Amino acid sequence: MAFSWDASLATNVPHIDRQHRELIQRINGLLESMKAGKGKDEIGGLLKYLKDYTLKHFRDEEAEMARRKSPVAEANKKAHQQFISAIDQLTARFNSEGPTPTLVLEMQRRLLDWLVSHIRAIDTQLAQPSVAAAAAR
Repeated sequence: MAFSWDASLATNVPHIDRQHRELIQRINGLLESMKAGKGKDEIGGLLKYLKDYTLKHFRDEEAEMARRKSPVAEANKKAHQQFISAIDQLTARFNSEGPTPTLVLEMQRRLLDWLVSHIRAIDTQLAQPSVAAAAAR
């Protein structure tokens, strides 16, 4: 089941929102490729791209939270480390098992569901006035 980006995921930071939309699109594409039984090399490439892009996005997002002195910055960093670990674990399973139906469902649950809940719970706090801006008032 594909998921679409919507306004409930907005951080009001244009480059972060663009990256979130792309991450969701890429995870949806990965899951569709797995469900369609596409080649292991294609899916492996998508997993590598997803990890590389996630690392870049997380760096950008963490820098934005630090710049704004966000109270959730540390929790965000820890959650990102957990997500990277989940991608590594799922990639290892994919490499050993291939695109099994069980793995497709687990990837959806662990990647897409985690990403969406994380964006809603933590990342959207970027839409709030920053601590630095509030202190300057």
